[in-house]
Amino acid sequence: MAHRHALVGLSAILLGAAGCTAHSADVQRDEEQREFVRLNSLVRALQAADNADKFAALAALRSTSCQRLCEFRAACVVAFERHVEALDELNVLEKELQTPHADPARIGQDVLGAAHQLSGAQPLINTCSRLQGELARRL
Repeated sequence: MAHRHALVGLSAILLGAAGCTAHSADVQRDEEQREFVRLNSLVRALQAADNADKFAALAALRSTSCQRLCEFRAACVVAFERHVEALDELNVLEKELQTPHADPARIGQDVLGAAHQLSGAQPLINTCSRLQGELARRL
């Protein structure tokens, strides 16, 4: 009889531990979902922003914290940093071209470099979008 009570007690402990683990997993999933909603709204704002507004949208994403989805945040920050840097360079070159002592040949070369940087950002932006889609499906 004592053996039976021990088994019942052990079963109750194991079921309680399983319940705690399931509860903990639910809490973690809820935290991930909330973090995804917050990060995803910032990434979507960045994706939708006009080029002139991308710097501010990038700053908002860069300044937000992450706990569980830092890979997603980091991939998007890196991608759009490269994109925004190239856009900034193109704006500077456009203004420089309008100055009286502009060197069109050098500026043309610099424009090609900035365009190359801009196209190099695309695979990184694709990675950001891929992670965004994977997280949306999983969460």
